[in-house]
Amino acid sequence: MHFNQIRNELELLGLKTFFVSPDLLLVLKPIEIKGNCIVGAVHEPLQNPLNDNEPGIKTDAPLLGIFLDTNGYRVQVWQWTPGPGPGDFELTVSSDKEAIELARNYFFEENVYFEAYRKWKLKNM
Repeated sequence: MHFNQIRNELELLGLKTFFVSPDLLLVLKPIEIKGNCIVGAVHEPLQNPLNDNEPGIKTDAPLLGIFLDTNGYRVQVWQWTPGPGPGDFELTVSSDKEAIELARNYFFEENVYFEAYRKWKLKNM
């Protein structure tokens, strides 16, 4: 498995990535990057753990997690507790390329999961 390759490819697209643990990579789309978004929904979900005074990265889209799995990767967006709720998903893929493609599709292309969450969010804002 090549977790760092996934990270590098996603950052070339303008996405921000953060290793939360050796087996979890969080991915977010900064608000200034064009792509799927929820207009009017701005969050600062991640703060620099080394500098509390530094502002968080603003995003207008849910966070996506890529987990190392015994058979490859689990790609997940999970906004609801316990869930699943509108737009939540968890897909398992076997290759780096598939994990990158799922993230690219979620943030930049037509995506049924993103649309389901966007519709719910806009209705309830």
